[in-house]
Amino acid sequence: MGRDSLVVGDYEQPVNVVGWNPESQSQEFKTVSAAVMYIHPQTMQKYILVFHQAIHHPDLKHHLICPMQLRVNGVKVNETPKHLEENATEATFALQATAKDLEEELTIPFNLQGVTAYFPVCKPSQEEYEDALIPKIDMTWEDLPWNPNDPSFMESEEAMVDYNGRVVSGASSRGHDQRVISAVNSNFQADEEAHNSDYRLSCVLDNLVCVKAVKSRRAPSSTDPMQLVKKWKIPYSAAKRTVKFTTNRMKKTVLHPSLSRRFRTNDRALRYNRLRHDIYSDTLISGTKSWKRQNKHAQTFATRFGWVRAYPMQKKGHAHQALSMLFQQCGVPPVMIVDYSKEQTEGEFRRKCQEAQCRLKPLEPYTPKANAAESLGVKELKKGTRRKMISSGSPKRLWDHCIELEALIRSHTSSEIFMLN
Repeated sequence: MGRDSLVVGDYEQPVNVVGWNPESQSQEFKTVSAAVMYIHPQTMQKYILVFHQAIHHPDLKHHLICPMQLRVNGVKVNETPKHLEENATEATFALQATAKDLEEELTIPFNLQGVTAYFPVCKPSQEEYEDALIPKIDMTWEDLPWNPNDPSFMESEEAMVDYNGRVVSGASSRGHDQRVISAVNSNFQADEEAHNSDYRLSCVLDNLVCVKAVKSRRAPSSTDPMQLVKKWKIPYSAAKRTVKFTTNRMKKTVLHPSLSRRFRTNDRALRYNRLRHDIYSDTLISGTKSWKRQNKHAQTFATRFGWVRAYPMQKKGHAHQALSMLFQQCGVPPVMIVDYSKEQTEGEFRRKCQEAQCRLKPLEPYTPKANAAESLGVKELKKGTRRKMISSGSPKRLWDHCIELEALIRSHTSSEIFMLN
């Protein structure tokens, strides 16, 4: 973000920006939350666009947007110019974003200068930012860390095609992988050659900035070791180690004390325990509807070493409720590995994973990897449930109680698995 933006928060995570020439010196910039104001050309309605986890360059005369960072937040970026599109519509060559308080989707059309797409914005005043009548739209994700060098981008793209580069039959792009800023490099060019980078999105165009690479370092802790020494009466060396190894999630910082900012009430990343292992999730379908609770499905969660949980539910669309139960009762894993089913890659399931800072990773469809959860405890869970129901003479319509009990038994039983050593 450039100088004509209102900086409303600092992530305290500076980045070292390096240009295309490795011999040039790196520059350090802040990672901030910044706001700009967009005025719709037809309705003249004002909108505050908030970009989180953005690099702030105080001398830059325009702003540069990362399309991928917008897309993972659910913003649609259509980069094909209308004159190159066969069936152009209002959504062609435009941004489409939504906000909770907006009834309709906001469409921001692009303009062209050379081959560079841009749209005009201005710097909002403090009064305009605090005005409740002006809608605010989060263009990028605020809490889930954004890392442009995350290898899962490449893995998700490779999962969509076969070895010949053809799209896998039945593959869906619904599974948006969620990822942060821990790295980015930038080179600054003011000459005409900079315009050869196709479809770079800038808000107010003066000259072009080409982002190439960036490295970030760990944000300094807001807690001073000497504070722990005085309050906890512990040695300085122990206090220093405590500050170094203690995780500090969702830090909220306001740069201007006079600026009124409403923070989200979401605290899933802080409220729940954090698990150390990735979890595989899958949805099971029963041939018999249960007796009292009328359940027809079950959402299962399993690890590589045999730990498993099962949450019966009436509809597949209730998978997000099972996810909430897992987070509350057990904790939040670093990665949730799912298949490409709609109920596990869209809507509330995806949103809850983002808010809890749990990365959602869809598996490659129609491959052995897609059935990984089945081979990591779920298969044995179904076998054990069926075997014990037959031996005890339990009615089929009590299957939901039985599968919950079997999951708890398997998770609390010692197992000869090498990963447990």
